Amino acid sequence: MKIESLIEKTPFIQIFGGWITLIVLFGIIFSLGDSKLASKEEISLEEGFYLSFSLSAASVGYTNITPVGKGRVIAMIEVILSLMIYGIAISKLVSVKQETILEEVYKISFDEHVNRLRSMLYVCRSDLSRIIEKIAEKRASNAKIMESSIYIQTLSNAMADIEKLLHHNKKDSTYVKKLDFMTFEVLINSMNVSMEKVGEFFNALNEHRISVDREVFTIHLGSIYETSRWIIASYGEIDDIKIKKKLEILGSLNKKIKDMISEGERAKEKN
Repeated sequence: MKIESLIEKTPFIQIFGGWITLIVLFGIIFSLGDSKLASKEEISLEEGFYLSFSLSAASVGYTNITPVGKGRVIAMIEVILSLMIYGIAISKLVSVKQETILEEVYKISFDEHVNRLRSMLYVCRSDLSRIIEKIAEKRASNAKIMESSIYIQTLSNAMADIEKLLHHNKKDSTYVKKLDFMTFEVLINSMNVSMEKVGEFFNALNEHRISVDREVFTIHLGSIYETSRWIIASYGEIDDIKIKKKLEILGSLNKKIKDMISEGERAKEKN
C-alpha cells in the first residue's frame, strides 16, 4: 500500500530522471571496468553510456560491444531495474487516466446532487406558496393544510443532505468534490428563501386563525433548526462577506423557526 502511494505521488519527471540516472551510473561502471566487463579492451565513457542505453532502453544489448564475465551480471541487474522503471511508468500512466475518469465521474455526480437539492428547495417553496394562496382565498381544506407537512419535510431532508455535503468539505479526500464559495452561497440563499416561506405559511395560519395539529410540523421544524444551527456554528467565522451576510440571515430565520417550535409545543401541552 505504501509502495502504491509512493508511485502515485511520484511525478513523471522524477521517474524519467531515475531512468537517466540508471543509464549514466551503469555507463560509468562499464567504462571503468573495460575488458573485465565488456568485449573490448578499452571502453570510453561515451561507449559505456551507449552500452548502458542499449541495455536499459531496449533491454537486449544488441550492439558491437557486449557484456562479458561479471559484466553480464551487471547487465542483468540493469535490465531488471529498467523493466521495473517501465512498469512504474506504465502504472503511473494508467493511474493518471483512471484518476481523470474518476474525477470527472465524481464531478458529474456532485453537480447532479447539488442541482437536485436546489430543485427540492424550489419545489418546497412553490408548494408552500400555493397553499398560502389558498389559505388567503379561504379555499384550503384542513387536509390540504396538513399535507403541507410533506413540503416542510422536503425542506428538512434537503437541508440534512446539504449538511452532509458540508461534512465532506471538512474531510481530505481525493475523490470527494468540495463545495466552492459560489455554490455554498447559492445553497444558503435557497435555504433562507425556503425558511422564509415556512414562516409565511405559519403566519398565514395564525392570521386566519386556522387550528391544525402542529406535532408533525414541529418534528420537521426541529430538524431544520438543528441543521441550521450546525451550519452557523461551523461556518460562522468564514471570511467571505457575502456568505457571512447569508449566514446572519439564516441565524435570524432560525430564531423564528425556534419560536414556531415553542408555539407547537405549547399547543401540544394545552391539548
